[in-house]
Amino acid sequence: MKSTYLKITLTVMGVLFCLAGPGLLLPEAWLRGMVAWFAGADTVDALWPAGPAVDYMFRASLVAYLWIGVVLLLAAKDPERSKTQIELAICGMFLFAIVTFTSGILNDLPLWWFLGDSLFSLAGGVFLFLFKPVKS
Repeated sequence: MKSTYLKITLTVMGVLFCLAGPGLLLPEAWLRGMVAWFAGADTVDALWPAGPAVDYMFRASLVAYLWIGVVLLLAAKDPERSKTQIELAICGMFLFAIVTFTSGILNDLPLWWFLGDSLFSLAGGVFLFLFKPVKS
């Protein structure tokens, strides 16, 4: 039963991470427009300064999300053979939750900007930890 929950958790998390992929195709103006829509037009320059460095970092992050999603989906096919990858994913999820929450607070970002990432990563790490395969 635990194995079924692990496969479901890995699959759901993998699919959610892979949803970052289409963002790679969006023009920068659309991305800035989404930030303006969520945060308000007066704060868009503070949250998303125009320029190639921000665009580069955003797209590099999306590639990382996409890659993590692919790895999780591959691990879901055979969790018993993917114990090491699952343990690394657990560590990565907890670390990501800590870093996103801390940097969001320290940089005085609005909660909606970082809390979803932090809570998703924390919950994912907890579920993977609870359902991880036991090393033999």
